[in-house]
Amino acid sequence: MPTGMEEFRPNEPEPKARIGPGFVVYIVAPNDDMPLSGADFSAIRSAAVQSDATVVLSARSASGLVIEEGKKVAESNRVLRPLADFAVRRFSPAGSSKAGSHQSAFQHLFEAIVLSGKEAVYRSVVEGLQNLGFPGDTAATAEALLPVGIPKVTKQEFCSSLADAFVHPEMVVVCPKNSKGAAEWPQVRTVHFPGTDMTGEAALKTKVAEAWKAAGRGGHGVILVLAARGRCSMAPADYERQMRQELKVAMEGLPSRWPLLWAPGPAEVGLFPIGCKQRSNWAMQQAYLAELPGWLRYLLIIRPNKL
Repeated sequence: MPTGMEEFRPNEPEPKARIGPGFVVYIVAPNDDMPLSGADFSAIRSAAVQSDATVVLSARSASGLVIEEGKKVAESNRVLRPLADFAVRRFSPAGSSKAGSHQSAFQHLFEAIVLSGKEAVYRSVVEGLQNLGFPGDTAATAEALLPVGIPKVTKQEFCSSLADAFVHPEMVVVCPKNSKGAAEWPQVRTVHFPGTDMTGEAALKTKVAEAWKAAGRGGHGVILVLAARGRCSMAPADYERQMRQELKVAMEGLPSRWPLLWAPGPAEVGLFPIGCKQRSNWAMQQAYLAELPGWLRYLLIIRPNKL
């Protein structure tokens, strides 16, 4: 649990998201290669989707954004995205928000495919999609829903698979200008900076500028420091140099009301730039992933409304 947050109650109702200003999760992840593990991405994705926040981070290439998801997961989500879009277009009321209607649309699609019973098998998925006029590859879609060794899929599993392919936060990835490859999954917006130095002034100022754009006038954000991989995989001197550079530009360039969240702690306050404006500083325990979505929502939405 982050220190100093005894007043937080995980089940406390959240106020409605503010209209106009945006929310931002600005990621500091010192590492020579890729910034996000699959587990980190899942936790951040969950929080960002629920808070309607934009995730801003840097990577050497958008095509290698998430290290552990692998080709199978990426391919499954790529194949299922057209089916999720089809469900929303067919079963959501005209003019409704996708974010608010997609779950019921997925449920209605399952019910239209499975006319009786609570589970779908490969043949029923293929035939049901054909009968509905799904324009995509029905066989490949059924295989993505029912991979080898999985003979049946329940409504809950069906809807969960489509949600994973459909619901993603807006992600802005700052990459070197000469980086190659685009991310098939997750979907991201790539912004390039001149040069190749990931912790140089051009890269970090571009990243800060994108955070300001996402926040808009009066928006709010959290500076999320994912320190674990860097601490374990980098030489101490390289880790300290990268962290000092990232923190200096972020703390000088972003609003002082945006808190720092170390996941996990401890907070390395000795790496802060001298003379920087004070800001709220939180540190999570080592087993942080399960609690990260709740704490990000708290710092983005609930706590600012209490101040």
